[in-house]
Amino acid sequence: MKAVILGASGLIGQQFTRLIASHPKIEIAALYANNSAGKKVRDIWKLPFFDVPDSVANRELESLSSIDEDFEIAFSGLPTSVAGSLESDLRSKGKYVFSNASAHRMDADVPILIPEINGKMIKMVEEQEGDGFIIANSNCSISGVSIYLNEIYNFQPFKEVHVSTYQAMSGAGFKGLSNESYPNNVVPFIGGEEEKMEKEGNKITGKDLQINANCARVPVPDGHLASVNIKIDLDLEELKEHLRNLRSPLVGDYTIAPRRHLILLEEEDRPQPKLDAFLGEPSTAKGMATSVGRLRYKNGVLKAFVLAHNTIRGGAGGSVLNAEFAMNRGYLNS
Repeated sequence: MKAVILGASGLIGQQFTRLIASHPKIEIAALYANNSAGKKVRDIWKLPFFDVPDSVANRELESLSSIDEDFEIAFSGLPTSVAGSLESDLRSKGKYVFSNASAHRMDADVPILIPEINGKMIKMVEEQEGDGFIIANSNCSISGVSIYLNEIYNFQPFKEVHVSTYQAMSGAGFKGLSNESYPNNVVPFIGGEEEKMEKEGNKITGKDLQINANCARVPVPDGHLASVNIKIDLDLEELKEHLRNLRSPLVGDYTIAPRRHLILLEEEDRPQPKLDAFLGEPSTAKGMATSVGRLRYKNGVLKAFVLAHNTIRGGAGGSVLNAEFAMNRGYLNS
């Protein structure tokens, strides 16, 4: 199927480009980015840890004002201020939009999809007007936390959770990676982040949880780490055994789905962004696994640290997985 990448010059857009460049069932029809129109991908490539794919290195980026409609799928890495109306317009034209933007996440008929935990929510697209649809992925800080919360809730229901995040600089895009106030510092404020975690977490899990969030920016390039405390009654050893045995529930032809969506790390000092942000097997699912470690239970509180790669699982990779899931469920018609 033919796909376009919107906002291709940004950090999420470049992750989309990297992932789709080698995808066996989706090809890049065009790359769009207003601020880099006319430039070649190789000249604007700044993605940390990944070289520009040879197959797209010489492709030119085009202006958003000149979108050609010869495609089926749009992967959106656009700023929210731009994404809202453009994504709606593409949906009305019968396009399948997989969005990393927050513009439509809380729309009643738009799922915030994480296929391993809420795949049934894809049916929400049937309520959307037009022949196309919009499927959102989550805010990068709640993606891995939601996977963890969902698995714990399925093991033993709970009501109240407290989350403190230690979020990578790349969560603020390329501007975050070059922000001079971040190195050697911790910034205890990320605008709108705590509210997004609290609202999106309940929509994703389908649970009425009391989520209390504190969010901070820390000087690491990739990987959002979260301290998660849950008031709950359980047996810790039974829970650990449950987590050791977890495997992905996804069945079908997937490229980017990890075999284990939640991995228990039992070393005393894990997970760490430097060591664990890129977990995920097979190799095409690198960065798609969420990890959890330092599980402790005391005075009725389950304490843990959860880590997810923010621009892969919490960003472009999450949307590509959503496209593969929609394809396997018969929602994409070429």
